Amino acid sequence: MEQIYILLRHDNLTTHFTREKPEGHVIKQYTNKRLNTRFQFVYGRTFLKSDFFKSKSVPIPLEPTYRFDDTIPCFTDVSILKSTLQKCVRRQETELALMCAKTMMRVNFKSFLRRLIIIAAEDVFLDKTANTALWMFHMVQHGVFLPSRRHVNWLLGYVKTLCEEKRFVGYGQEDTLKDLSSTDERILLNMFITSTTFLLPGDPLMLPFIHNHGFELNLDNVQLVDVDTIDFMTREKVPLYGVDFHTHQWIVQSIVRQCKLDSDKVKSLIWRCRSGVNYRKKAMYNAEDLMEWEVISQHVDTICRQILLNKA
Repeated sequence: MEQIYILLRHDNLTTHFTREKPEGHVIKQYTNKRLNTRFQFVYGRTFLKSDFFKSKSVPIPLEPTYRFDDTIPCFTDVSILKSTLQKCVRRQETELALMCAKTMMRVNFKSFLRRLIIIAAEDVFLDKTANTALWMFHMVQHGVFLPSRRHVNWLLGYVKTLCEEKRFVGYGQEDTLKDLSSTDERILLNMFITSTTFLLPGDPLMLPFIHNHGFELNLDNVQLVDVDTIDFMTREKVPLYGVDFHTHQWIVQSIVRQCKLDSDKVKSLIWRCRSGVNYRKKAMYNAEDLMEWEVISQHVDTICRQILLNKA
């Protein structure tokens, strides 16, 4: 059986793949029988015996764990936070995205990591930087990772980098896999597939493309963002476009009743003219869409505003 080590370096938080056991501590391993491969997740740091307090249910403290200040009020609806984070990245609203990211890390760290990779894949592009977030996601999923201040700062930096990136890769819908000499792409593909709770319904379509073509573009180096310089997201700061029919299905039926349009048309208008707006892509709407959107936009805003008023 082949052994693959997935190393997260301690010094710069980059991820590397090797068949030779690297210096560091193996935190978690799993075997993929289909690939006849054992994957071992390694943190690139030598630990002292006193560093450990691991039992069957307690994670290893890789570094002093960062504790978010839970005395400061913040918005806590995870579904709206996820939606808002994705739409802020699409619109390159960096300040709001960072606030949303910090709040999501406090409210549900695992959900934040999962959404972050989805956003990179769907709205910008995946590059090798994503492997670090994937490494963290897998360790959080298995309950063996607690983030330090430096990890949190790196994740905020990754959000900022995604927001400011102006390029976009539209992944092709290829259904055949080609052999790669590089290990990185193969393992990334495997990590996606084995994370069965990770993918959205349409995402498997892009996996063969990533496997066949590798990483066509690369992000600039992630610069750490100090978590203490970012505010928490509050209800008053949540943009209305963060609420839509993905978080509240009944919005569509309400608009159907008020504006006498069929539900598919309402969903299409909300998606094309508001929710799906991505400044890296060509606009999805046309002049006719904009005219119809004018008819329903105020109704949509009124409903979304009322939803937010009812949230903590």
